[in-house]
Amino acid sequence: MSSFHNFLGPATQTAVTELISALARLPEDRRDWSPGSTVRTATDQFAECVATNNYVARLIESCTEVPFESYEAEKANAARVGGAEPGLLLMASADAVVSAIQTIPDAELSTALETATGEQSLSEIAGVPY
Repeated sequence: MSSFHNFLGPATQTAVTELISALARLPEDRRDWSPGSTVRTATDQFAECVATNNYVARLIESCTEVPFESYEAEKANAARVGGAEPGLLLMASADAVVSAIQTIPDAELSTALETATGEQSLSEIAGVPY
């Protein structure tokens, strides 16, 4: 495994652990609060992290473009959860993306795939998760 794999997997897990801790400190009744109409809520940001991790995991595993509608549906579903479930969802999505990243052979890190935002290498795609 390359330094890319050795860095990105643990860094993703650390970031997710920090996000879960931050979300846990935020009272549930404040997670959907926003100081302005264009400022995203904590719930929206959390849901995007879950959806992004799972989307990137599917993209890496399939090596083909994944319909972006699946991302939007997953984000909407993640935004609806409450209690302790957000942390569990986020951890499961991190586990999925880290597992997918670990399967990329070094020789294929530069392989280009078509994504919703254009062509990107597997290493660029793998660098997206939270």
